[in-house]
Amino acid sequence: MARRRVRGMVAVVGGVVATLVSGLLTATPASAAAGPVITSISVSTNAVKAPGEVVLSYTATTTAPVDEALAGYKDPAGRLYSVNLSKGTSGSGTRKVPDGVQNGTWTLQYVFLTYSPNDFTYACNPSYASTNAKCTETRDLSPYDVVVSGSTEDFDAPVLRSVSVTPTTAAPSAPLTVSFRADDVLGVADVKATWKHRTRADWVTTQFSGRNGLADGEYTQNLPATIYNGEYDLQSLVLKDPNGFRSTYASDGSVTYQASPGIFFPQPVRPPGTHTIDFSAATFHLTGSTVDGDAPVITSLALQRPSPSAKDPTGLRFTATDRQGGVSFMNSTWAVEPGGGSTGPLAAFDLALNDVLPLPGTPGATYRLSTIRIKDRQGNLATYSRDGVVLLADGTTTTHALNFPSLDFTLRPSAPRVQARSRPQSAKLSVTSFGSGAGVTGYRVVVSPGGKVLNLSAPDATGLAEAQVNGLTNGIPYTIAVTPQSNVGPGPTTTVSVTPMISGNVWGAGDVNIDRRDDLFARLPAGQVRLYRGAGFPKFKAATTVTDLPSSRNFPSGRIYGYTAFLTINQNGGLEGNMVDRDGKSLGSTISGTGWGSMRSIDGSADFSGDGLPDIVAVTSTGAMRLYKGNGQGRFAAGTQIGTGWGSMVRVFVPGDVTGDRRADVMAVDATGVLWIYRGNGKGALTSRVKVGSGWGGLGALFSARDANGDSRGDLGAITMNGELRFYKGRGNGTFTGATVAGTGWGSFL
Repeated sequence: MARRRVRGMVAVVGGVVATLVSGLLTATPASAAAGPVITSISVSTNAVKAPGEVVLSYTATTTAPVDEALAGYKDPAGRLYSVNLSKGTSGSGTRKVPDGVQNGTWTLQYVFLTYSPNDFTYACNPSYASTNAKCTETRDLSPYDVVVSGSTEDFDAPVLRSVSVTPTTAAPSAPLTVSFRADDVLGVADVKATWKHRTRADWVTTQFSGRNGLADGEYTQNLPATIYNGEYDLQSLVLKDPNGFRSTYASDGSVTYQASPGIFFPQPVRPPGTHTIDFSAATFHLTGSTVDGDAPVITSLALQRPSPSAKDPTGLRFTATDRQGGVSFMNSTWAVEPGGGSTGPLAAFDLALNDVLPLPGTPGATYRLSTIRIKDRQGNLATYSRDGVVLLADGTTTTHALNFPSLDFTLRPSAPRVQARSRPQSAKLSVTSFGSGAGVTGYRVVVSPGGKVLNLSAPDATGLAEAQVNGLTNGIPYTIAVTPQSNVGPGPTTTVSVTPMISGNVWGAGDVNIDRRDDLFARLPAGQVRLYRGAGFPKFKAATTVTDLPSSRNFPSGRIYGYTAFLTINQNGGLEGNMVDRDGKSLGSTISGTGWGSMRSIDGSADFSGDGLPDIVAVTSTGAMRLYKGNGQGRFAAGTQIGTGWGSMVRVFVPGDVTGDRRADVMAVDATGVLWIYRGNGKGALTSRVKVGSGWGGLGALFSARDANGDSRGDLGAITMNGELRFYKGRGNGTFTGATVAGTGWGSFL
């Protein structure tokens, strides 16, 4: 009967259940394929003297190829020995019988053949078949039993009595002799010793195989060339006899035993035990190695920035020596007071200038250097402590003379971010501290020229502090230095420049709602743009909000696509045309160009080139005047320079035609307060200038009111420093009447 093949079986050997190697199979239901039929079995001899061998042969008939053939003998103690047979309609195999095995009759238990697809024939002797349901047939196999004689029986592993090495002071590549005493019936055939460096994760193993070379209980081998100096302690000694029985003695006092699976089916020799062998006699000290086993030595330390802030952190500069390879890692740990805790690393990796990480804490926090860890490319690590101790990776210590306290520092305030916005005869300061401004008690502000000193209060919860610097003169460049103050002293100073100017935050809008009355646009400093409709000169109706444009600047414009409009330079320097319907509601914006952020002033309210379309007249940061011809749809051609020297003017705008020649003019107030008219030639250029009068420099705002009173002549509008709105009616010949007061409370637009 044929049964399906399975890869495993268990057998009871000497009272211990052992798993047999591949080829001893459990039985399953038979397949339909025809299996091989064993027709004969023979054995080369029925008696063998150890050491010797036995050859077992078979013949078979089969319709399917044999893919595995195996036989099994059992010695008198029940130990199983396999015989691998060659495959086919006939085959044979040799079973070596070494010295040390058990004398007596070895009985043939089975002959086992497998064939595709995974089926087998399992011929067993009666005793084996009686306990093994896997057998497919039972037959008398006793004619093939073998009687073994002459063996010196040995079924135990070697027993170690002592171990030592010479010399106890060794060198790389030099010989080391391992001497041992061990008891075994057949003697020791193989020995392997393993040592570990006492302070490093470094291992050394020597091994010798060959019974003759161990006759005197010792062997000699050269140590490796690349091992570290220092003490090496024996960790384990493995002894094996010729039959493969093995004992492993460990430095922790344990012993384990094993039989070699190459000779016997795996089975324990005896339970694990303990020993009292003195392994210290097998310790050796290695000298003369060129392998780097020493940690780097720090020779100097310094702070990269002796007085750091949270915005301008610091790191450690250091120098170090190392035997080989150099430093691969370094970091430092600092105690932070008050508040406790620690931070690290503030430095790492770069010998010249270490990486710098942000410093937590607030101004006034003190950082005290606690430890430095440094490691080379071989992994040798040292930890330097504030108390002068250096802890090495092996647990040993040495000392250092580095002055850790000299590297302690107190965190100072960071340099603030300062924005200064030009206002008439003044400047608006916005001061932002790094983070939330915690620890900053205020700011000291110094204005030059003049040496004016202001003290700003501490920033709010967002880190912002604001102030108005008054008493400045329009047209004069001022330098404003802002220094944060704290309980640990001042922080770094931030300096900005600003030139007070007459404001242009109010400008004529023209007749927005077509009621034959000109209107005004006005922008608050925070960005809200309002429309004031004319209510009969010089009155205006209540304001309506058009849009909110923070972080931008707004300027007059002509019509875009036929709609009332004004121009905006946004925070990114882009130029936009903002359109408004008749009700004063924003219709959105059209992008007109980029790169306008550096412009000092622009005015796009008039046709300056004579083509009937509004153009932009602009003054650059360097004082050049440029003309950008418009297309009436919010787009402008490349600029052409039409003048220089306009940087000294404190207000420049385009009032349209104020001289009566039907050509747009330019008006400007110089640093002395004189108001000038620069006549346009109607072709994009300026001709002569005409003085209007003096005393205009003290105004808060000055702008083109277009035709404010409805007499078809260009008028001027102004706001005084006390917030009074005035109009100066144009006579159409470049002169103007005295001021007409239109209202008060307009100072919020300056």
